[in-house]
Amino acid sequence: MSIRLRLTLWYSVILAITLFFFSALLYTVFDRTLRLDVDASLEERADDITRAVRVRGDISFFPRRVTLPRTEAFAAPTLYVQLVDLNGQVAERSESLADASLPVDATILESARAGEATHTTMEIRGRHVRLYTAPVVMGETVVGIVQVGRSLEVTEATLGRLRSIMLGSSLVILIITGGAGWLLAHTALRPIDRITHEAHEIGQAQHLSRRLKLHPHPDEIGRLVHTFNDMLERIELSFAAQRRFVSDASHELRTPLTTIRGNIEMLRRNGHLDPLDREESLGDIASETDRMARLLNGLLALARADAGRHIELSSVNVTQVASEAFRQMQIVAADKVIELRFLDGGLPHAATQSRGNADSLKELFLILLDNAIKYTPPGGSVDVRVGRKGRWITVGVTDTGMGIAAEDLPRIFDRFYRSASARTQDGTGLGLAIARWIVDEHSGRISVESTPGKGTSFAVCLPV
Repeated sequence: MSIRLRLTLWYSVILAITLFFFSALLYTVFDRTLRLDVDASLEERADDITRAVRVRGDISFFPRRVTLPRTEAFAAPTLYVQLVDLNGQVAERSESLADASLPVDATILESARAGEATHTTMEIRGRHVRLYTAPVVMGETVVGIVQVGRSLEVTEATLGRLRSIMLGSSLVILIITGGAGWLLAHTALRPIDRITHEAHEIGQAQHLSRRLKLHPHPDEIGRLVHTFNDMLERIELSFAAQRRFVSDASHELRTPLTTIRGNIEMLRRNGHLDPLDREESLGDIASETDRMARLLNGLLALARADAGRHIELSSVNVTQVASEAFRQMQIVAADKVIELRFLDGGLPHAATQSRGNADSLKELFLILLDNAIKYTPPGGSVDVRVGRKGRWITVGVTDTGMGIAAEDLPRIFDRFYRSASARTQDGTGLGLAIARWIVDEHSGRISVESTPGKGTSFAVCLPV
């Protein structure tokens, strides 16, 4: 069942329920009003009849006789009047009753004797009659009973017409509003159909550069289109990054594999190769194997990051981790001057305590130090600074190397990106991408400033 049909059905059901309760309420109020009017008219007619009653006879010697005045006011075809004595015997009745009589049961008679008036509804000659029974009181004595009845035929006919009108009008309203609801739902959901069609075409053609047409109004449909276009843009960037990643990885792996294969072929063809050449070939194979291992380790780390793997964090002393990385890289610094400094004359243990992972932070600092040493010429210097600024622990690595061109700075954290000058050195182009992932996992920040020919400065900020 389509959304359009479900909306129309829900709208129609709610409207039908509303019409039902409204019609029921209107019918009940109208029915009660008509019946109250009938009761009021009966009571008024009974009062008139009671005032016109005459009592003849002496209380002491002769029984009293109650008579009904014969006036044209009591001769309506739908109005029945009857006088009854205290024993329940009919004394007088109107001409409209002909040879019939209004029923007087024991309950009505007992209530009248007690001076209470009653309203009842009964059937006479196949018609529903509303009957009002009241005592006739002379002084303080009940001398008889007057009964006034009116046929409810007109009232029931009126209520019947009202039922027919409400039922017919409700059906017409439901049909009209159901059709209008269908049209409104169709109009409201037409943009959804357009979006679905366009999205299907994009998926079938795999044109991720294509975007949905913008909706002219900033409503729910407009937000949906905007969100879908943003998602398409992210998917396009993700696919582009994936293609670039696969292409770069293939390119980076092709070179060491080619080198290894060439050296193996040379060793296989030349059984009596000179020991020096043989050792050189084996060295090339070992070197390229190490390079491939580093590349695969980097790819594995980034693949885990893409899969949503998070680094387990605990309390760690950033100063201690930075010092360990410094000592390890100091051995390979060779002819470069590498120095570790603590700002403000040294920091206490608690000042650089952060929530992090010691192994990951050490890898981060090793990547930054390795790059600094690698791209710094002999005689240059590498300066490592550890400090505290507010709620942040700062670690800076500054070198006096070749620097990075301004156009390369925005892309140095991209995977496999290496500037033209950086390609003169051995590397995979994954180090800084891994470094940024580690910093992000620690809720920190990493920034870089560089001047070509003068050096580069990386700054890492980690929350205390």
